[in-house]
Amino acid sequence: MKKFILKLYKSLNTLNIIINSLQKKQLQLIPILFLNGAISGSNAGPKVKAARIKSLFKISRFKYNIFYCLSNCIYSSNYVVEKYVKFKIPIIYNQNGIFHEVWYKGDVGSENSKMEFYLKNSDYVFYQSKFCKRCCDENIYKRTKNYKILYNAVDTNIFRPGKIQVTSHVPILKIGTYTKNNLWRLVDTIETIKIINQAGVLKYKITIVGSIDEYSKNKVIKLIKEYGMNEEICFLGRISQNKIVSIMQKHMIFLTTKLHDPCSNAVIEAMACGLPIIFHNSGGNYELVNDAGWGFGKKQRSISKVTIRKNDLLSKFKQITRKEILYKSKLARERALKYFDICKWEQEHIKVFNSSLDKLNKKL
Repeated sequence: MKKFILKLYKSLNTLNIIINSLQKKQLQLIPILFLNGAISGSNAGPKVKAARIKSLFKISRFKYNIFYCLSNCIYSSNYVVEKYVKFKIPIIYNQNGIFHEVWYKGDVGSENSKMEFYLKNSDYVFYQSKFCKRCCDENIYKRTKNYKILYNAVDTNIFRPGKIQVTSHVPILKIGTYTKNNLWRLVDTIETIKIINQAGVLKYKITIVGSIDEYSKNKVIKLIKEYGMNEEICFLGRISQNKIVSIMQKHMIFLTTKLHDPCSNAVIEAMACGLPIIFHNSGGNYELVNDAGWGFGKKQRSISKVTIRKNDLLSKFKQITRKEILYKSKLARERALKYFDICKWEQEHIKVFNSSLDKLNKKL
C-alpha cells in the first residue's frame, strides 16, 4: 500500500510540474514521451515495442509533453490519466489485442475496461491491424475518428535476407512460448513434419526457438525419440533478440500456429528476412502475409472458438514446392519493405505527435 501511495504521489507531482509549465506557456514542440508500458517483467512483444519507441523518440519519466500507452502494458491508474485528460496533455494509445473468453480464463470485463478508458479518452489511437480495430469495435468500444491502422514495424536494413545454401531438407523456423496449455502446437507440428518427410516429396528440418516449460519439454523430447526425429528437429530454447536475424537468415520458411495473433512481430521480422509464412487464418495473420505464404484453416474475421485440425496443416505442407518457396520469399521481402519498414512507422508517429502538440499550443 505504501508503495502504491508513493507511486501515486510521484505521478501527481510530475503532473503538477507539467501543468505549471503549460500555464507558463513553456510547452516544448519537440515530442517527449512518458512511456506507459513494458517495465521489468513484461513479455517479449511489449519489450520489443518499447525498445523501438525508445530508439526513435526522447523518453522521460518527469518532463514530458505526451503520454504514450501500450494496450498490453497498462500500468498507470485511470485516476492519474484522468488528470492528463482534464489538462489536455495529449494521450496517444497503441492498441494491440483484447481479452476474450475464447482464450483468457480471468476477468475479461475488468481487463477490457482498462482499454475502454483509453479508447474513449485518447487523443489518437494506433490500431496494430484491422483485426485489432474490429475486435475493439465488437467487444469494447467503437472509435469513429482520430485513429489509424498502423502495423508493427521492422528495420529492414537489419532484418534482411541472407544467403541460403540449398540442402536436401528445407529449413523451417518456429518461434514461440510453449506451455502445457498450447503443447498441441508443437505436437501437431512434429507429427506433420514426420508424415511429410516419410512421403519423401519435399523434406523438412525444423528449428524451434523460445521458452518451454518442463512438462512440455519432456513430452516433446519423448515424442521426438519415439519418432526417431533427432536429426530433423532442433531446440534452441530462449535466445537474445540480437541473434534473431542470423537465425532467420539460415531458414527458408517461418511457421506459426498461434491463434488470433493480432500483429506478430516475429512474422514481420521473418518476412523482412525473406521468409514466406505458414500461418493459421485467424487474427491479423492474413493481413500481414497475404500471398507471401500459405494460410491453413478456415478464415476468421473476428474472434471465435477455433477447432484446429492437423489435416489442415498437413494438406498445406503437401502443396508447397521449392519453386513456390523462392517466389514467395521475394513477395515476403517486398511486403515488408512496403508495409512494415520502421521509417513509415516513425513518420506516422511524428505526424501525430506534432499535430497533437500544435493543437495544444493553440489553446494556450
